[in-house]
Amino acid sequence: MTQIDLYQVVRFAHSQTDFISSFTHLRGKYVKQKVADETIISACLMAWGTNTGIGKMSKISDQTADVLQTASDNFIRPETLHEANRRIVDEIASLIYFINTISAKRFIRACFQ
Repeated sequence: MTQIDLYQVVRFAHSQTDFISSFTHLRGKYVKQKVADETIISACLMAWGTNTGIGKMSKISDQTADVLQTASDNFIRPETLHEANRRIVDEIASLIYFINTISAKRFIRACFQ
């Protein structure tokens, strides 16, 4: 099995669910950057999710600690994490439902053949 980077997994999940758009700016109005940058939010999520931390993530990525910390402070909150998680879980649930439906249809066909 081929190894892939965690960032590739995050990018794939985003391409299927658009979960990064769940991360809205804390203030909402009158801000320069209303939309979260996919790369920066991904780096923040990986930093906190792997317990690497923003400081160390800035050293292994091409983002400064200030940029990552600002994005983390402005975009990553319990509400936005909950919404992003809901989008991913809903997509997984729909895939499981689809797979189970296909398996059930195959089983029924096999019973009647």
